[in-house]
Amino acid sequence: MAKQDRWNEILNITRENGSAGVNELCQKHDVSVSTIRRDLQEMDDLNLLTRYHGGAKLDKTQLNEPSMLIKSARHKDEKRHIGLMAAKKIKDNQMIYIDAGSTTYEIIPFIKSKNITVVTPGIPHIELLGKAGIDTIVLEGYVYWNKQSIIGKPAVD
Repeated sequence: MAKQDRWNEILNITRENGSAGVNELCQKHDVSVSTIRRDLQEMDDLNLLTRYHGGAKLDKTQLNEPSMLIKSARHKDEKRHIGLMAAKKIKDNQMIYIDAGSTTYEIIPFIKSKNITVVTPGIPHIELLGKAGIDTIVLEGYVYWNKQSIIGKPAVD
């Protein structure tokens, strides 16, 4: 089983049960204790769940919506198609806004327009825009790590 699929299942189990134990996860996924512990630590580092001795749980903020990491793995082909279609609408010499999110992220690789500026609150978007050499304006605000976004009143203003 791929790591991303295993992580999705771990999140589903913790959503359904409130928590999940290391031994339970090892049996369910047929992997070693060290693999599950490593997964849980990485997921905790990304604020996908909260690790505790012997397992993991979700806190209230983690129950709301899946993280950007998890969402980006879902419906990948559809998101790429949407990204391609949206990028075709961008004209040379425009300033555009690309919101944070796993679908809007897929627009960036397809941008062919010249001399554009992108305004975004999307943290992963910034790196991809930089690699593409696209002028970028980042919104001011508070970092919402689970969504990989900048939020709050300063960003809205």
